Amino acid sequence: MSEMRHLIAQASEMIDTALKQANEMYPLFHSLHEGYGVMEEEIEEATDDFDIIVYWRNEYWAATMADDFERARKAAEQMKHSARKAIAELAQVGAMAAKITQSMEGME
Repeated sequence: MSEMRHLIAQASEMIDTALKQANEMYPLFHSLHEGYGVMEEEIEEATDDFDIIVYWRNEYWAATMADDFERARKAAEQMKHSARKAIAELAQVGAMAAKITQSMEGME
């Protein structure tokens, strides 16, 4: 299995786990509007984390141009931390998309 396919399989497992947890904690959505509201929140959180990654990428570039190894190390560590958070938020986005489709079966 290629590295990317392996990562996609892991992402699918994360989405499935997030969906299971969400379904255990909360009922299915009662309307398309409710699903949209929850999805919007998850996308905003993932976007915030990605924006932080971009900030630290810019910091890394500035450190690179200044040949500042310590600053570059800090920026790389922060990108790694923020990437973990963004991955988790994106798993929530996938889970909520799946929950929306599950919920739609009872709405139609």
